[in-house]
Parts: sequence; C-alpha cells; structure tokens
Amino acid sequence: MGPKSLSVVVALIVGAMIPAIANAGRVNAANEPEYVPGEVIVGYKNIPAKRELRCAKDCVTGEVHWRKMRHAPFAKGKPGTPHPLARVRIIKLQPGEDVPEAAARLSALPSVAYAHPNYITRAAFSPNDILFSTEQYGPQTIRLPEAWDLTVGRGGVVVAVADSGFRLDHEDFADTRIWANSDPVNGIDDDGNGFVDDFRGWDFMNNDNNPATFGAQGDHGTHVMGILAASTNNQKGIAGVAQCTVMPLQVLNGLNGTWAAIAEAIEYAVDNGADVVNYSAGGPGGAGILRDAVEYAHDNDVVVVGAAGNNNSAVLYFPAAYPGAIAVAATDINDARYFASNFGDYIDISAPGVAIHSTFATEATAYGTLEGTSQAAPHVSGLIALMLSIDPTLTIEEIRGFLRDNAVDLGAVGYDEFFGAGRIDARATLDAVELASAPPAIVHDGGSTIPPSGYIDPRDESSNGFDLDLGIDTIQLTFNKPVRDINMNEGGGLTIDAFTIAADEAVATPTIVAVETSNNINVTLTLSSPIPVGAWTTIVADVEDFAGRRIVDLGNQGPGVDESDRIDIGFLPGDVDQSATVSPFDLFRFRQLVFEVIAPEFGTREDFIDTDRSGTVNPVDLLHFRNLIVGNGAATQSWSGVSLQPQP
Repeated sequence: MGPKSLSVVVALIVGAMIPAIANAGRVNAANEPEYVPGEVIVGYKNIPAKRELRCAKDCVTGEVHWRKMRHAPFAKGKPGTPHPLARVRIIKLQPGEDVPEAAARLSALPSVAYAHPNYITRAAFSPNDILFSTEQYGPQTIRLPEAWDLTVGRGGVVVAVADSGFRLDHEDFADTRIWANSDPVNGIDDDGNGFVDDFRGWDFMNNDNNPATFGAQGDHGTHVMGILAASTNNQKGIAGVAQCTVMPLQVLNGLNGTWAAIAEAIEYAVDNGADVVNYSAGGPGGAGILRDAVEYAHDNDVVVVGAAGNNNSAVLYFPAAYPGAIAVAATDINDARYFASNFGDYIDISAPGVAIHSTFATEATAYGTLEGTSQAAPHVSGLIALMLSIDPTLTIEEIRGFLRDNAVDLGAVGYDEFFGAGRIDARATLDAVELASAPPAIVHDGGSTIPPSGYIDPRDESSNGFDLDLGIDTIQLTFNKPVRDINMNEGGGLTIDAFTIAADEAVATPTIVAVETSNNINVTLTLSSPIPVGAWTTIVADVEDFAGRRIVDLGNQGPGVDESDRIDIGFLPGDVDQSATVSPFDLFRFRQLVFEVIAPEFGTREDFIDTDRSGTVNPVDLLHFRNLIVGNGAATQSWSGVSLQPQP
C-alpha cells in the first residue's frame, strides 16, 4: 500500500445479526406492518414436545428450522412454574414461503395458541434537531440513526478537534461536553503540564489559553466541531455524530496554520487524555516534527484522523498520509466521489463531505454549508468515538480494520485509491465492534447445535419405547466467532483439550475422541460411543477468541436455559405427570423409584410423585409412574437394568 504500510487487523464477522430495513418483508402505501422475511413466531399452549415441532415443519413447505427464546428458568416469583417464553419458538421458513399464510396454517394446529410474523419495530429515538431531517443527509447515508440504537456516545471518550478557533457559546454546543482541564484560570500551571490556565484547551497559533479566536474565515473549526459533536435531541440546529467530550485546540488562524502548531497540538492531546485527534487540514511535505507527533500518538493508541485534502491530486497530503493516521476522502449525497478529493494508496476510508450543514461562528445561532474532506473527517472521528464508547480497549489498527472491513464498497471493486475501502457504515461498524468485544459463546438459535441443547423424550425418538432409532455419536456446535484453545496466544489451534463431557455416574459416559473444524466457528465433536438413552450429558467448551477473551462459565443455569459455554442433552422419561413441564426432576425421581433408591410409603407425597415440585399431587402422577416402573409404559428406558445412583 505504498507509504501506509502498517498491518490492518481484520475483523471476522459471523452472519448478519440485525435484519436490514431494506430487506423488510413488506412495505406499502397502506402502511401495513413490516416483518422479518421468512420468520414466524409461534406460541404454544404448553412447552412443545419434539413431535409438536415436527407438526409445525409438516405445515409449511420445505425444511424449516426453529429457535428458542432466551429466558430465566422459571416465571418471576413462581419457583417451579415454567417461564412464559418457554412456550415460544421462532420458526425459520424456506426462502419464498408466504409468511402470513404460513402463520395462518401454524395457528390452526391444536397445540398452538398463536402464530404471527416477526414484525419489525422502529427505534423510538429520532433526533428532534430541527435541521436533522431537512439539511443533514450525512447521518442518514452512514446509517447513524441505526447506530445510535447501540450507543450515542460516552462523555468518557475525548476527541481533540485541532482546527481554527471555535465559537464555544454556540447554541448547539450548550449541551456538548467541552473538555475541562484541572487547571483553573489563576495564572498558575496547577496541573504542571507546561500550559498555564489551559482550562479549555489551548491556542497553539497565538500561544494562549483561548481556543475561541475565530475571527475572519473562522467558521471552519466551529463547523467541524458541529459535525462531530453538536448537541443532539435539543430541538435546535443539527445533530452531531457522537455525544462525546470535545477538546478544543486552535491550530489555524482563519484557514492557515503551521506544522509546529499541529504537531504540538497532537502531542498535547496525547498527554492530556484525548482518545482521538481530528485534523481537518494538512499539506504536502511531511516535515519530521509532524511525523514524530503522529508516531507519538500511534504509540499511545491515540487515533489521528486526517482530511485527505481538496486538490484533486495524488500528491501525498500530511498528516493523513502517515501510516499511523487514518486518511479520509470525501463523497457526496449520491455516494459519488467529491471532485476535488485527493487520492492515492494512503486513503483509508471515505465519508460524506459535500454540502454538509453544520454550525457557523458568525453568530451563536448561525448555521451554514461547507464542503471538502474537512467535513468528511469529523464523520469518521465521530464514528470512532462511538466505537470507543462500546469498547474503549480498541487499538488504532483494530479501529482501522473495523472501519475498512465494514465500509460500503464504492468505485472499483475492493480497495481503490479514490474511496479507500469505501464509505463508512456506522451501524455495520458498531455491530462488528460489539460482536468482537463480546466473549465467545455457543450459538443455540436456529438449530445451530445438533442435537439441540435441551431435553429429549425417547418416546419421540424410539420405535419400540426402549432404544433410540439413531444413536448420537457426534455433536455439532456453532460459536459466535472463531475460537481456539485457552492460552494459545498465537494461531488457531482447537483440540479435544478445549472440551469436556461431564460424567454421568449413573450411565456410562462416552469420551470426546476428535474435533473437526475448518473455520474455528463450526465444530464437530466425535464421541467414543453414542450417548446412551437415559443419560444426562453436558458438553462444556473452555475456549477463547483470537483476542484472548475467554468464554464465560456461568455453570448450569437450570431447565430451559441455553448457557453460553455448554449444551445439555437429557434423555428424560417425558412429561409423565402431565404437568406441562419436562425437567430433570422427572429423570431424578424416575431413577430413584425404578432402582428403589427410595421406598415411598403408600399414600405419602413421594408415593404420588410430585416430580416437578409444583405443589399439586394427583392420582395421574401415580398411574403414569406405576406403569413406567412395571414396564408397561412406552417411556420405560433400556437402561433399567443398570445400577443407577440418585444423580440429577
């Protein structure tokens, strides 16, 4: 890549986590509700057995998948009572299936209480800034409203704006967090940083503590600051990209500055806690003092965002062209290249920069339009502030990677010298950051684990009531990101050491003999023998992602909960007491009775076997369990001749 030679960390993204609005199932003039294509929400009258899920598959065309809803084990305040979401499944249909029609067919099943499309909702947050809808196309283009659903920014993220003077009393900065140093105006350098009374930053052109000297042609800095961090949702003017803290540093008088001023400002920003430096200016030459300042920032993980310049030239433009900086080109409302935007193999990314409406310095209520890469750069700096609001540990090269890997490709396919990796996409970028910052986890939705984690009633899997028709000797897992063995440090080794299979003292437990994966996301475990009927088996993953984040071990969270680090496969005797709940209590009590671990007295609570501890005991419990004990029930297990211990 020419002068920009630092390696870029590639963020590998697994699947599309959020349904795109452009792909909504239905949008029409009649204002009918939109829904996620191919998805139906089904609410069952009771917790569905596998045979009832099979009926759902039979009602629609082609193979379908389903996923459970995440929920607590029991309803709040009602121990032992199943959570309401335990009855709900989301059915994924084949492409082209008519969603409302499929929902109607599913609703007609006797076991189903309701079925309807997975309707789309819209975020309630839409800024009420009066110019947001009419004058600001940039936020809409880069999908900021969708990104704001994840974060609007944190005051703990500090962005230094190195530019011309700033009108800090502008109405649209009234609620903006302006950086305040612990150096009050008293003629003393209280914090010992070499700058006396730098309470609100510094003016490096006039060597004073007033970065609000805007004078002639002074709109530039105020305009850039507004794009980045104007107060949002204040019923005034525009909406800034990020609600972060702004450190105002004056390095231009009007539109002119010096290498010394910007270099000193960058190092001041680094020394005083900035996370990002936005510099919407520059020039050719690349003097040593400026190069050293950018390297100083890079070494301290402070991001320098530089405008690529407006000369329609391939001449290197600094500081943007330094390898340690992020260089930003400009696009217009149609995602076309800004005609004057500089180009070259140092360009990282593009952002809206033509006809950008923002704050002006002429009056405290003034707004106006400017254009250029100066206006594109603060869009990127603001997005970086949002990224750091989600994960403050990101390095510069990780940030560069996220921006580039999630950009909308423009111009020639792939990277090109005019747009770089493309135009920024705020929502896609934040989705990627959020995923990468999350610890690894097993994905349980959509049939991602085979067999699915949960309870299996052998009556649904057995032709004779004693043996499974198909033994389970492989387990397929899907993780939310690539994983590897703990403490690998480098590489992506994934071995049997990363997985354990919990011993069931009651039944012979197989061992894991092989691990196969091509991408460290989809993993197949081969067992030494099939999991026997009647066993309760837990397979636990102890892995880390490629950044060293370890999977979270929360232990077994109880019936109906899909834990992030394990899958549970339980062959239970079924809902024999017709309590509408199949739980480990059924297996536990069944074992105790069959093998006479307990000897219930006639007429006692144990005799009637309130297995789910629901508080309701009736002759139906006794009838079903007596049938099981004497071997007359279809759910009598083939392990009845094995000596079992009372283990849940």
